[in-house]
Amino acid sequence: MLETKGDHLDAEQKIKLGDLWKSKAGNNFRYFMVYERRTVDGAYKLEDFLNIIKDI
Repeated sequence: MLETKGDHLDAEQKIKLGDLWKSKAGNNFRYFMVYERRTVDGAYKLEDFLNIIKDI
C-alpha cells in the first residue's frame, strides 16, 4: 500500500496505523508513507521510495 502526504501534513498516527496493517497483512504486502521532500521517522522521501520500488 502506498500512501502519499503533502510535505505540510503530519501523519505520525497514520504511519503507526500503516505499520499495524503491514504486520497483519502478511509477508506479500508492504506499506509506504511517502513525502516529496520531508524527512519523517517511518516514512520515505519520494526519491528514496522510487529507488526501493525499482528494485522490487
